[in-house]
Amino acid sequence: MNNKAQETVTAAIPLGALVEMVVRQTQQATPKRGFSKKEAAHYLGLSEWALDDEVRGNRIAAKKRGTTVIFDRAELDRFFDYLPERV
Repeated sequence: MNNKAQETVTAAIPLGALVEMVVRQTQQATPKRGFSKKEAAHYLGLSEWALDDEVRGNRIAAKKRGTTVIFDRAELDRFFDYLPERV
């Protein structure tokens, strides 16, 4: 692509939109690690009540920062991997 064509492409995309595109791509490339209770339940396909039950039974570990409970993606994946296969 020559310089004139590059200038045309660059001028066609407003800077704010370009920054938003880069941020969105970065977020997609970096998966979220910490989940809220609602997000963790959705990620596992459980209700929030069922997730609470698994936490109370020490089958899923959660971390706490102040009053916020955070579920680690690796812990959720570990729990899911150890679920029995459907028979």
